[in-house]
Amino acid sequence: MSSHNHYGTFMAFIYDKVLHFPVRKIRWAVVDAIKQADINNAVDLCGGTGNQVLWLRKAGIRHVTGVDIFDNMLRRAWRNGLKDVCLKMDASNTSFAGNSFDAAIISFSLHETQAKIAEAIFSEAKRIVIPGGLIIVVDYCFDSDTRHVGRFAA
Repeated sequence: MSSHNHYGTFMAFIYDKVLHFPVRKIRWAVVDAIKQADINNAVDLCGGTGNQVLWLRKAGIRHVTGVDIFDNMLRRAWRNGLKDVCLKMDASNTSFAGNSFDAAIISFSLHETQAKIAEAIFSEAKRIVIPGGLIIVVDYCFDSDTRHVGRFAA
């Protein structure tokens, strides 16, 4: 995966502010899924600003690691107190040992990723999650029913 920063400083700054309202129910659904599965150790691959990590921590789940490759997104996470929690890594090829996590989360990142890289991210999630663990994928795509306002907003 390329480490270019297509998330500029401004985009990283407004990212959570703009997305808070539209994705808050989804963030809580991820938290609920993790809690219902009694997960103790999770990784948020392509975790950007660490927002999902913060939501999980608010819910009492302490062992959560965020991973992202984009410097500007990580700087936002670090400013939110996640310096030792959100790490700069390629989600398609992390340095974690196999079977390191009970769950992996991949949210709102695959729609902007080439199919080959998305496949590598899935493979990496499968490698680092324990057998029988949980892999949660949240994303969107456009189809013929997608309204123009939805396309514009995304």
